[in-house]
Amino acid sequence: MHILFLSVTAGQGHNQTAKGIMQRMMERGHVCKLLDTFDYIEPTFGEVVDKGYRMTVAHTPKVFGKAFSMMEKAEQNIPFAVKVNQKLSDYLSKELFDVYESFQPNVVVSTHSCAAQISASVYSLGVCAAPRIGIVTDYTLHPYWKGANLDALVTPSEQLTYYIVQAGMPERIIRPIGIPIHPKFNKAIDKAEARAHAGIPDMPTVLMMGGSMGHGDVLSAIERLDRLPIDFQMVVVCGSNEKLKARVESLSTVKRLTVLGFSNEIDVLMSAADLIVTKPGGLSVSEAIAKQLPMVLIDPIPGQEDRNMDFLTNHGMAMRTNKHLPVDVVVWQLLTNERRLELMRECQIACRRSSRAMPDRLALYPQEVRGAAIERAILDLEATAWDRVPGETFPSAPETHAASFVLLEGERAVCHVGIRRARLLHRGQSYAVCGLSEVVTHPLRRGQGLAAALCLRAAEWIRAQGADLSLFTCAPERAALYGRAGWEPILGACLVGGTREAPFRSGDLGLVTLGMFLSPRAREHAADFAHADIVLELGRGQLW
Repeated sequence: MHILFLSVTAGQGHNQTAKGIMQRMMERGHVCKLLDTFDYIEPTFGEVVDKGYRMTVAHTPKVFGKAFSMMEKAEQNIPFAVKVNQKLSDYLSKELFDVYESFQPNVVVSTHSCAAQISASVYSLGVCAAPRIGIVTDYTLHPYWKGANLDALVTPSEQLTYYIVQAGMPERIIRPIGIPIHPKFNKAIDKAEARAHAGIPDMPTVLMMGGSMGHGDVLSAIERLDRLPIDFQMVVVCGSNEKLKARVESLSTVKRLTVLGFSNEIDVLMSAADLIVTKPGGLSVSEAIAKQLPMVLIDPIPGQEDRNMDFLTNHGMAMRTNKHLPVDVVVWQLLTNERRLELMRECQIACRRSSRAMPDRLALYPQEVRGAAIERAILDLEATAWDRVPGETFPSAPETHAASFVLLEGERAVCHVGIRRARLLHRGQSYAVCGLSEVVTHPLRRGQGLAAALCLRAAEWIRAQGADLSLFTCAPERAALYGRAGWEPILGACLVGGTREAPFRSGDLGLVTLGMFLSPRAREHAADFAHADIVLELGRGQLW
């Protein structure tokens, strides 16, 4: 599959989100291409947009906030502005035609609302009909998303769905699976181990960040925290702001102070910290939530980050500062009250569960991962999704359960596809046959393509085993799902499961029989399976 990613450099959050998803997709064999949309159209234009954004948020943030508010109201109050924006998107989109025609994307993913609008113009002009996905990287909805006419919109949390629908987006396209972050932020690292890796003492730690641009009044915050009468160290990440880094390094503090520029080990630093003081950028706070790191929010950029702050504080995941509640007071309140820190972590866990965070790893059982933990995860998934037969165990037929593909969020399974293997005697021919079994997705993760992705993996695995054919049954409405991975209904065929003493037919259960003929001999005898009973002795009460 060819996947085209469209981003815009305005800070690094949009680019980092695109790069994180790209890495996962490329690991799975997909061909990916990332464009900084404005920079590709015209490098000077892209540079002006980026520098303009940086200068505005650094020197005149209220102007940026006012512009954001005007955009929010434009759709209702200034139809002319909407038309002008559409004309501009149509004009800019023409500069991308050559990319679409040469790369031929199967999917287009936009991580910035302006990129999504330009993508919509490409679509409306008939250049590309590939499905288009938008990735929202803040805990609010930028007004420009509404004009992007997307096939799917990935949002940060289930808690935002009502707000987004009220803003004019159709609920059917909303996918509240969370802001995509690098898988490394899902990995738990022991605090002492993380501190040793970062080269800092094993003691209470406050991490301070100003985003990739080093935005915010970090110097004032450090001076205030340095006066607190409690023992802790500060680690300050200044991002790409070299001037800020030099000024922080020049400070003389009582408390131990570690100063860093741009870092690729933010995951380790978050694991090392007890608390983070940061501006509420969408990506950085999502990473902190994944690390279950309590947050103190300072210096939001007016607009999206104001909305991020409201969301996080309203849901108990962070505390905010203001002129009446300065950063030193808030940090003191939290560091002297472990119960408040624990409650904040619990709220973060609850938010991630409701946002249906993306699975962070694919496990192949038992070839790559085995043991009680993975079996329990599969059992728990099936118990959540199905009404199980009392006393049934996993796997229900160990001798035929050749492999299982399992998508995991942490230690929790959210999707499972099992593969059974057997020998089939049919009309004088002997076949090595594999079939799918126990295909199940967590109820909160359905409709996101997880099972379809695992079925593709399962089909690849079956082919690699040298099977002659693959057979199994499914409900008629599920046939299309398996059809995308290569299985097709066998006309009039009926799969007979169970045992010789207690057989039962798939047709009596209203199921269709699907097949995939793999070997030359199986393809030669494919006609033998149409309108036939296909008898597999699978074990008592079992049917693929």
